[in-house]
Amino acid sequence: MAKVQTFTNSQLTIDVSDEDQAIIVHFLGKSILRDPNDFVMPILLRTLGEAIAARKRIVLDFRDLSYINSSTLPPVITIRGARPSSTTSM
Repeated sequence: MAKVQTFTNSQLTIDVSDEDQAIIVHFLGKSILRDPNDFVMPILLRTLGEAIAARKRIVLDFRDLSYINSSTLPPVITIRGARPSSTTSM
């Protein structure tokens, strides 16, 4: 059974599910935070560290996100560029 951690801030919920082959980061609701770095970035950095240690890929799932403002994209882009390509895929 997968271990799931849930994080909520305002109208945005992020579920992080540690599956057998991947760590799933599931975004739900609306991302309307003016500075999502304070909420989103620590979650993504922690997930990246866990994925590297476990040699798992990260799946970012935005299907249940009904709205995303442009401020949310920089943390996602930063974490995408921070991963070591030889150990972790997205």
